[in-house]
Amino acid sequence: MTCITIQSFFIYFIAQPQFIERFTSLWISFDVEQTAYTKFVFSTIEWWSIVPVVCLILAVITLQRPSKLLSALTLIISLTGVLALVLSIYSTAMLIPIGR
Repeated sequence: MTCITIQSFFIYFIAQPQFIERFTSLWISFDVEQTAYTKFVFSTIEWWSIVPVVCLILAVITLQRPSKLLSALTLIISLTGVLALVLSIYSTAMLIPIGR
């Protein structure tokens, strides 16, 4: 359920037009160009809402018919969805080197 909540949170905020504008200006302030993956996720964000719905359906099925395989599948899909969304707003070029 935590993964579903995180996915829903990301999708809700990324879908807000002002978020995309602010986020784009953040990337620009770091003098970093948005990656193709980020642009893809932002442009198709309404379709990403399918991921938490699928995860929720799998979670309900898993609760009704417990099995290790179904539990593992649900967890893998949930974690993959979270990772895919989090990586859409991440860029190593935005990191500031410390030291040296």
